[in-house]
Amino acid sequence: MVISRPYTLRKADDFSRGWLSVTLAKVPPFRLSCAFSRNCSSAVIFTLDEKSPPASPGFFRNDFDVPPHKRGEFASGAYSKNYLYVYANPPFYAVVITEMTSSPTLLLLLLTLTVSFGTARGQSPSPEPKVWRDVEYVSGGGHSRSLDVYVPEKKGDAKPPLIVWIHGGAWRGGDKAEDKALWLLKEGFASASINYRPSGEAHFPAQIEDCKAAIRFLRSKAGEYGFDPDHIGVWGSSAGGHLAALLGVSGGVKELEGNPENPAVSSRVQAVCDFIGPSDLLTLSAQADAQSTVQHDDPGSSASQLIGGAVQENVEKARAASPVVYVTPDDPPFLIVHGDDDHVIPVGQSWELYGTLQKAGVKSTIHVIKGGGHGEHFDSKEVVPWIRDFFNETLKPKH
Repeated sequence: MVISRPYTLRKADDFSRGWLSVTLAKVPPFRLSCAFSRNCSSAVIFTLDEKSPPASPGFFRNDFDVPPHKRGEFASGAYSKNYLYVYANPPFYAVVITEMTSSPTLLLLLLTLTVSFGTARGQSPSPEPKVWRDVEYVSGGGHSRSLDVYVPEKKGDAKPPLIVWIHGGAWRGGDKAEDKALWLLKEGFASASINYRPSGEAHFPAQIEDCKAAIRFLRSKAGEYGFDPDHIGVWGSSAGGHLAALLGVSGGVKELEGNPENPAVSSRVQAVCDFIGPSDLLTLSAQADAQSTVQHDDPGSSASQLIGGAVQENVEKARAASPVVYVTPDDPPFLIVHGDDDHVIPVGQSWELYGTLQKAGVKSTIHVIKGGGHGEHFDSKEVVPWIRDFFNETLKPKH
């Protein structure tokens, strides 16, 4: 339909984990405002020059993002590209377009519906997943030790494997609402996104202790949630990539377990996807190029704040926080992805981890994205199959 007034998505417009596509009928720029209901876990507005959204909402460059603390409030942005897309986590009909203006002529919008993560119109929408939000995985842990769980509708007798997303943010920011693994629901995986204590709240090893506690909690609740406790993979980016890698290589390392509430439950994982994560805090600075935006050895750097002191002045603490230190032949398979133009975490960190894994005989693959900056160009059509195929191969039992 063509509209020339503010438009509200109603429950009848529920597009089941899909996209609201707004095609501009007049030349931009224009301005649009949205309000998001307080029970909407997250929402993203972004624009592209293409006529269709990307294959997965987990990979795009945001022009505008609405974080959890903005739920129920208004957010606005000016757009100047030809096509606009809106994506919101469940409930998906909780997006309200409240303003559409263009000067000097009236902006006409053609709204089309694309379901199931941008698949072609006319297909049946995917069933809603079961969702549990803000679950504390440590008693009294609060928001910093909570998680969200998404489980797709069960098909047959097999329970889906679980992918645990670990957010980035220099170990001092970020939130579980930034779950980049949700698109894997349509691939037959369950997903969980976890928070962990930031470095401003507690120094290392608190972060890995929290990740391990989350894995133990999820494994202990697998029967309740309905996923396979024997096939758990982790995926993280930047600081989250570091923690994902550390989870993978530190299975059985008691010094990093903390004081678990479920001591009899394993914190081991069966697959690791590490995006742009640091692997050796002691070599971060040496591997940085002349264009580096971070002085990793400075006392104020995120790595130094993580361990509670300047990296080179706290060698043992820095070693204890470095995944390369713990690599052993029984570690799970790794997929490592990095950009060769990363001026935050040098690509040498991924090569160092890959080389250490290879030397130990651990099954591992590395992909280096040409021209990729820190978190950039990961919307490439190459990347999605890498992740999908890796988790399919490592986590789905062969029959």
